[in-house]
Amino acid sequence: MLERLQLGHPIEQLTSVATVEEIIAGQQAVRKIHVDEKVRDYILKIVHATRAHDAVRLGASPRASMAVFRAAQALAAIQGFDSCCPTM
Repeated sequence: MLERLQLGHPIEQLTSVATVEEIIAGQQAVRKIHVDEKVRDYILKIVHATRAHDAVRLGASPRASMAVFRAAQALAAIQGFDSCCPTM
């Protein structure tokens, strides 16, 4: 392994799979995914629960709630949905 990596690293052989424009377009498309009010409320409940739980030293921040929100949008987009709604 050391000999193989002496002159270069495999990461140097990687090529791009998307342009900057495609990535930005993807980000913009994800932001258009509607997140149902019930999902938004659930995200907030999770975040608040982390702040109130005795076993958690430092609860989730407002940025964490935004990250979960964006993750929900991204998952919906990946699955081909135009909204993020509860199934039940």
